Amino acid sequence: MNKKITMMYIIGILLIGIIVITIILVDMKKAQKEPNQIEVEDGAVTSEEMYCTVQSNIQKYLTFANVDITKKSEQNALGGRQTTAEIFRIYSEEDKKRALLDFIDKEYIEENKITEDNLEEFINITSNEVQRCSVDDIKVKQADNNIEFYAIEVSWKSTDKETNEEINKTEKFIMKIDKNNKTYSVKPTEELNLEEEKNSNSIDKNTRNTYTEITLNDGELVGKYVEKYKNMMLNNPEKAYEYLDEEYRNERFENVDNFKKYVESFKDEISGISTVQYIKRQQEGYEEYVSKDQYENLMVFNVKSVMDFTVKLDTYTILTEENKELYNNASEEDKVSLNAQRVIDMLNNRDYHTIYRKLDQGFKDNHSLTEEKLTDYFKEYYFPKHYTYKIKNVDRQSDIYILEIYLYEKGTEEKDEDYSGKMQFMIKLKEDMDFTLSFGYVNF
Repeated sequence: MNKKITMMYIIGILLIGIIVITIILVDMKKAQKEPNQIEVEDGAVTSEEMYCTVQSNIQKYLTFANVDITKKSEQNALGGRQTTAEIFRIYSEEDKKRALLDFIDKEYIEENKITEDNLEEFINITSNEVQRCSVDDIKVKQADNNIEFYAIEVSWKSTDKETNEEINKTEKFIMKIDKNNKTYSVKPTEELNLEEEKNSNSIDKNTRNTYTEITLNDGELVGKYVEKYKNMMLNNPEKAYEYLDEEYRNERFENVDNFKKYVESFKDEISGISTVQYIKRQQEGYEEYVSKDQYENLMVFNVKSVMDFTVKLDTYTILTEENKELYNNASEEDKVSLNAQRVIDMLNNRDYHTIYRKLDQGFKDNHSLTEEKLTDYFKEYYFPKHYTYKIKNVDRQSDIYILEIYLYEKGTEEKDEDYSGKMQFMIKLKEDMDFTLSFGYVNF
């Protein structure tokens, strides 16, 4: 009897163990992400990897649609650099049109009876090569047979080859992706509407229309957000302004015209920004990514989903809770030093608008100083360098602190005899972590 009970007990334990192991294995299988697998929900693009894959595909198409076949190879020490047309083996307008037909949705071609002869009636074809491209809006719809449809709005810039003027363009497309064959097709559209997209036929592979799904680690992800927003600033500043945190944009730029003026003034520097360090923080309801660029300027992204995010271009316009606590617990002299750091950050961010607003009114009146005059001064004497600094001396006259500042070009050793510039800040503390500013050693 005891042997039977013991045997049943052992069998029961074994069965429970088998059940538990089975459940664990099933859950693990569900949790595993196949290589390059991208998660999709109808309507919303939920993965930055998906966004990057779509952007890469549409940029490839636009490159073909706007390639300049007349451009000659640039000679250099290695014997020459190939043009875009040479890289893609496009040597004539006929080659270009045949290549584009490899991208165009086949149903769209049949429906509109498109040929090489009438192709330009249906799609935009130029010889003004694409310089920057950003997907500013994107929606997705799943169909049968592992087919996905994307409605995308793309902004891009080029230079008119005849007039050398900069061109800004915005186009809308429906992209169909065949995940089984790793192929895609494109067609132009007037509206970002996917309701009518139902054709789930596979897309045959040709020499042009294949793609590779993009995978990203956290560092690459932050870099992609910086790249996405940087391109949006340069291609479509009105759209980029909308993505700025509302409180932040009202405080720093006040209106979209000031933002556009800022982007236009420093577009060459903006285009070269890249992430060298980052921080990722999980916040309630969103993820926070902080990017530090090669000039040690910070950008903060609060991300809910791929196209649902806000941006701050610095951390001094609206102080973080940690910085507020640091400031409020600091001595008066330390508060002055913290505000000096904010001014240097403004200088490195080319935020001359905020520096001007911080200036003491009497100082502005004495120098007949306008914002344009101040901006011209900084551009002449401090741009395009970025600076670190040392506070060499601090004096106090009544409620005014006078700081002697040595500036050092970033990347150089901070030796007293090798300073790049000298400034004098006169700072008066105000309520609510604010301050006013005047300068010495200047002749406006």
